[in-house]
Amino acid sequence: MAQLPNTNALTVSDGLTTYLNFDTKGGHEQHFNADLAFSQSATDPDPGANGTIATAALVVSRVNPAAARTGCILQAGTQSGQIVWVVNEAASANSITFAASGTSNVADGTADAIVGLSARLFVWDGSTSLWYPVK
Repeated sequence: MAQLPNTNALTVSDGLTTYLNFDTKGGHEQHFNADLAFSQSATDPDPGANGTIATAALVVSRVNPAAARTGCILQAGTQSGQIVWVVNEAASANSITFAASGTSNVADGTADAIVGLSARLFVWDGSTSLWYPVK
């Protein structure tokens, strides 16, 4: 029987928590701890209409919508000061538009669109429970 290849060159873990991972597939390094993660999403999914964009344990969240998407939600942050880059890797016409502020977790709500081939940096404010764009 053939041995399955290890997709990770190195993983440091105590059995419960992963602290460091070198990914040989995506060619990037991931650092984790209880407060901060330096990682990017391994895939660039299409969030779909009214879909959610992941932020947990990510600094870079990549998306690739197949068409312009509206009503999107940015997953709630986990602690004040958390940052996330949302990178839209799609064609320029395939934008991401968030739902209203109270629904999307984005302070500017529908006014904060991310056109294709661009990115936006957000900071989580725990006192308001909203992502604020860095402009």
